[in-house]
Amino acid sequence: MKKDYGFRLLLWIASIVFTCTRYLCASIMCAGALGDKGTYEQALEVQGPFLPAMSLLCLFGALLLTCTDLAITIRNRKNNKDK
Repeated sequence: MKKDYGFRLLLWIASIVFTCTRYLCASIMCAGALGDKGTYEQALEVQGPFLPAMSLLCLFGALLLTCTDLAITIRNRKNNKDK
């Protein structure tokens, strides 16, 4: 049985991107929850430009992982029918 390391690498990269996005959003939310207007505005100025790009990457990654999961499921069903 051949191991597909490319798919595992893709999953690692996707998980890193999703984690980065989550922490960016959490840091902005925490800065807003502190009640300090200056900290919140600074967080938005520094990290804000990255949020649309990271959101787009998350949506693309979710679509890619969904398509990959669907392809693997279909392939496994075909392999099970052939046995």
